[in-house]
Amino acid sequence: MTGDRDLLQLVNERTAVHLAGEDKTYLTAEDVANSRFGVPPEKVVDYKAIVGDKSDNIPGVPGVGEKTALGLLEKYGTLDEIYAHLDEVENRWRTKLEEGKESAYLSRDLATIRTDLPVKLDLELARTGQFDPAALEAFFQELEFRSLLKKVAELS
Repeated sequence: MTGDRDLLQLVNERTAVHLAGEDKTYLTAEDVANSRFGVPPEKVVDYKAIVGDKSDNIPGVPGVGEKTALGLLEKYGTLDEIYAHLDEVENRWRTKLEEGKESAYLSRDLATIRTDLPVKLDLELARTGQFDPAALEAFFQELEFRSLLKKVAELS
């Protein structure tokens, strides 16, 4: 359950996402493809690489919008394949894609949720009795989570 549409890239046959405030209970891969992005979950990152995401400071390719991105992804499948077939792309988009290649790949990297990290989960450490407000405050200061710092003060 989230309010962050970035998690739609994780939807698959075993994972569904519930977007807070949405009517639909759980979004499946089919729902993702038919929803806001218009691409299946595995292409959400490539879509964001092209169009960007202002809310997450992901630049995308300047001058290339949603309709063009959807058309390119429909025809070529992935960002890598778009660039592999750049000579086939309409000239006005080819120029923008050439000039924005570095930004596109940076954007793809920024948009990708890493799922291959070696995370060790110790459920004992997840118990609420272990709450250390000073440590949490230091952590939030390090990450510059200013709005959350206020909430820590309310909890302690």
